[in-house]
Amino acid sequence: MRAWHCLLIIIITISLFIFGMFRKDIEGNLDYSKYEQQGTDKDQTENLNSKDQTINAEGENTQTEQHLGTITSSKTWAEFESRLTVPGKNKWALHSFSKIIESKRFRDLLSENLSEKITVMEQIFSPFENSFFLENKSEILGTLFSTRIGNDKEDSFLIICRGHSMHCAKLLANVLFETLDLAIKNESHTNPLLNHLYTQFLTIQKLQEKVDQIKIQLHGKVKDDTHNIESIALQSELLQLEEECKSMKSNLKKIDELYKKNRETLQFLSIDYIYNYGRVLEYKKIIEELGILKSNRELDEFMSTEIEKNIVANSRLLETEIISAIDQLKSITKITVDRRIELQKRIVDINKDKAEYLHNHSHFKLLNELNTELQQKRNDYHLLYSKWELVKNNYTINY
Repeated sequence: MRAWHCLLIIIITISLFIFGMFRKDIEGNLDYSKYEQQGTDKDQTENLNSKDQTINAEGENTQTEQHLGTITSSKTWAEFESRLTVPGKNKWALHSFSKIIESKRFRDLLSENLSEKITVMEQIFSPFENSFFLENKSEILGTLFSTRIGNDKEDSFLIICRGHSMHCAKLLANVLFETLDLAIKNESHTNPLLNHLYTQFLTIQKLQEKVDQIKIQLHGKVKDDTHNIESIALQSELLQLEEECKSMKSNLKKIDELYKKNRETLQFLSIDYIYNYGRVLEYKKIIEELGILKSNRELDEFMSTEIEKNIVANSRLLETEIISAIDQLKSITKITVDRRIELQKRIVDINKDKAEYLHNHSHFKLLNELNTELQQKRNDYHLLYSKWELVKNNYTINY
């Protein structure tokens, strides 16, 4: 082989090597560009999906609001009308019943009553299967019934119940009337159905709390000089309750300290009240006796295992009894404190007219002002509730 042949072979080999490297770089760049393009396309797709979801969500909310808003006027929904009538053309009674039925408190009672009638509720709410609707049943109910007081009838007003069928509208009407009957039956002087009465009652409660607080503050400044039987009885019981409160609070403080230190169950028996409560002592003795039996080396493995099981079982019973003792101690303490406060207020009431040195006291003046206001509001509330009580059972519903 001649020299130029060898040179030619070397040149061809180098050229092929360079071409191979160049092609590899091109393919790598193409792959990277393809991957980059795929990433870009993916981001664009995700953004488009996100926008679509946002549009769908907004559209869905808009549709639900429009759907609820058009129920009252849609002709495709059935309406069942009934009429509530009161005797004597009493407009005040008519408006009172109407306000109750339209109130949120009554709607909540109706919703609660419906939740106990699963099949009825499913039929009434069947058009509202969307998750948005299911979370807003109270709002849905607000669109499914209403009242209408017309000028043509002075002794009655319409109750209109709506449903996707006449059957469902009648079902809703029946549950509504049942709820109204139950609500009126269960109504009390301290839980009136009329919103303005309920607001007045809450105001009276707040005023009473202020009066009680001032009486407690004044108790320490009152000197009981009456020496009558009532006063002597009050002072005697109050002194006894003071001692009991000190003892109970001391025990509760010890319990709290032991609890914070994560002491063992038996440590709580150092408190006399717990030690002497219920079957605590009995369980303690059983556990001790079982412990002595277990320490006997002559026992076989089976007996040792059974004794250990009994120790564990009785230890649990002991823990339960200790917890019960603590709960009862808390309950008794609260009752005792409430009773002490009540007696303190009575002592102030007995002596306030004769305690001339208190008449210029700022708390005493405020107490008199609040008592006057409280009495006036109680009288107003009593008159208004009595007026409602006279008419609330005198109504009929006609289909």
